[in-house]
Amino acid sequence: MSIARRLGSGSGAALVELLVVSGLLVLMATGVAQVIVRTVPASFAARASTIAAVLTAQKIEQLRSLAWGFTVDGVPVSDVTTDLSTEAGNDGGSGLGPSPPGTLDSNAPPYVDYLDGMGRWAGNGGTPPAVAVYVRRWSVQPLAEDPDALVLQAIVTTARTTGRTSGSAVVQSRLQSLRTRTR
Repeated sequence: MSIARRLGSGSGAALVELLVVSGLLVLMATGVAQVIVRTVPASFAARASTIAAVLTAQKIEQLRSLAWGFTVDGVPVSDVTTDLSTEAGNDGGSGLGPSPPGTLDSNAPPYVDYLDGMGRWAGNGGTPPAVAVYVRRWSVQPLAEDPDALVLQAIVTTARTTGRTSGSAVVQSRLQSLRTRTR
């Protein structure tokens, strides 16, 4: 009979232990699920910010790659014909010519282009195409103190599906660079 009592009391204790362990596992799983729920949106936001930063740096590098210097005779040289709002950078643009005021605040061709969610060129013009996820704008301004220096600025914002205006976008990335002619 003492063996039967041991088995009976041990089975009850095992059941209680099983319930306690199950409760702890449920609590831990709930905690892990909350962490996942919070990290997934943060991961998407970090991805969007990273793409925006790369796209901004890419536009600054495109601007910096345009001719801006002196000939061997000391004559200033400046690219004022490249259109950087196209995928291939065609002629017919303003190159490093001074941009009008407000090109960073509104979609002012040819100082704007649109990119899809992977950062691929999706179009240009005054209105973003339907596939546009990012809006990239830039400006070129001569430095008032030095005519041989340019301030290059670029921003990348996200395009909203409602309204698709500059006021409804969130700036993801902004870069500035100073370009000088050297003799």
